[in-house]
Amino acid sequence: RKIVLESMRRGAVSLAETVARGGENALRAYAEVEALAGERLLDNARMIRNLETGQPLTDDLLARIGEENALFRINVFDKEGRRVASNRGGRGRGQGARKGEIEPLLTGEASEIIIGYRQARFRSGDRFAAAVARQDGGALVVSVDAQRMLAFQKAAGVGRLIQDIGESPGVVYVVLQ
Repeated sequence: RKIVLESMRRGAVSLAETVARGGENALRAYAEVEALAGERLLDNARMIRNLETGQPLTDDLLARIGEENALFRINVFDKEGRRVASNRGGRGRGQGARKGEIEPLLTGEASEIIIGYRQARFRSGDRFAAAVARQDGGALVVSVDAQRMLAFQKAAGVGRLIQDIGESPGVVYVVLQ
């Protein structure tokens, strides 16, 4: 009985260590996905900013860029934080961004920022956004639909790992601390 209990204890310790390593790897992988998505958005925003030096950023041009680059929304803001162009139209209709998000760009405190996740205001869903300062003041904000990113987090995250272990034969319960 003592040998069986010791064997079970070692197995449980080994399982706990494996879960911890798996959880850490899942968190690292997801952080890397977020970093790559943020860099992709910043690259697109920089490209759009560079285009602006040779031509005006019209709604039609932004719509084409958004479609070609799988960007959900591209908003261009002036120095006061008012939307002046968008790939989805609506110039002058509302602010189009939460001004606090782009304030560091408007004041010159930052040249680019990864805003991260945010809840869509007028449609259901989540977005992942980043922004860069425009050369003559203002900001360019680009975002993607975050549905696939969030689905990946659920499929590969720590919660899924714990759930899979809990469904294994012989496991009575799993507690994560």
